[in-house]
Amino acid sequence: MLISIHPVSVPLLTRAIFITVIACARYLPTTSAQEITPAHAGPSCSTGSSTLPTSARAQGELTSLMNRVADASRRSRGVHWACHYENPYTPLSSIGRQLGWSANSVTQESCTLDRAQVGQTITSRFYSSQEDLDAMSRGGYPYSRLAAFSGDWACNATQEVVDRDSHRSCRPSPELFRRPFPSMALRRIQGTLNYVGVWPAPFSYDLETLPDGRLKVKARIRFTRNGRTSDVSAAQLETMRRGLQEAAKVWSQSSPNQDIVYDFDIDQSSEESANLTVNLETGRTRGPYYSNWTTEWSSAVIAHEMGHVMGLDDEYHQMRNTARGSGFGPFVCRMIWGTSENPIIRDECDPTSLMCDPHAAGNVPQPYHHYLIARRLACADQPIDESCIPPHIEDRASETRGLIPN
Repeated sequence: MLISIHPVSVPLLTRAIFITVIACARYLPTTSAQEITPAHAGPSCSTGSSTLPTSARAQGELTSLMNRVADASRRSRGVHWACHYENPYTPLSSIGRQLGWSANSVTQESCTLDRAQVGQTITSRFYSSQEDLDAMSRGGYPYSRLAAFSGDWACNATQEVVDRDSHRSCRPSPELFRRPFPSMALRRIQGTLNYVGVWPAPFSYDLETLPDGRLKVKARIRFTRNGRTSDVSAAQLETMRRGLQEAAKVWSQSSPNQDIVYDFDIDQSSEESANLTVNLETGRTRGPYYSNWTTEWSSAVIAHEMGHVMGLDDEYHQMRNTARGSGFGPFVCRMIWGTSENPIIRDECDPTSLMCDPHAAGNVPQPYHHYLIARRLACADQPIDESCIPPHIEDRASETRGLIPN
């Protein structure tokens, strides 16, 4: 009997076998750094892809990527070590499919609509009549009608973080970042993100694997006043500790399948042990997140700011917000401030996203947020250096040159 193999399945089968060989062969040099080992991988591996569970194949591929990052750092010898490592690059359409975006929100390598086009479409479709505008001015905001644009918002937000991240267009497959994660000790992830697309701002957090195979994201904040930790009172520290712990719950509970758990707390011991040191105010402040915090922030706002600490950007139009002198009113995603003649229209980002509007009740981190944070396990922090730019992102070098710091 002849067996017919669909032509599409051939490269997929080849890739599955290749991944399995990587998981079993451990061909990379191990010199001095500790090698990452798969957790819960079972007693043996087989080159027959059908005998290796999907989770084990994904874990093996992530393990290989993590070991390659570590190996590249060992071989640097005075040259920026990222030159020895090409960041993984998955088609945006595949990322969208795995994260559940609507199929029409993304093409192979770009979002179907950019932020401005999403706003124009929403305005023309829903706010073209005086009846709609009158309803808006009375507080009748049709969130349910905007759900169709969730994929467009998610696509734009994801691509912006990837493009603004000093980890140089790193896009591993989202299916790699699920339980069980490879066993590893605490690993610090740090770099810079071109905050609101303009200036480089730091991010830093730590990752480790829990005994049950989940990934733990740990971040510690150090608070000072007048440059001294001693000027921050015990009551103020307790207020911030409670806010951080509540913020961690928001992040953990929104993680798909609770595969990622978040742990936020204070650490007054030293700048080196903390992920971020900030000045603590007792009145209003607009930050930015890497310099000024306040005891007046709610746990939801702290959860939003911790998104920045973990390398996520604002999804609302921060620059327009500041330029319009909005002060401390509610954050909105399109900065058209509400009056009876000029109602608030939030169309630049998902109004249910924590990184879009932290003040709206019930707003939570989205699945793509967790992916963007976890993906850096497989990413190298890379400088602008023509000799280091992989061929598939050379065409984008001119767009980012001068924005991503060396």
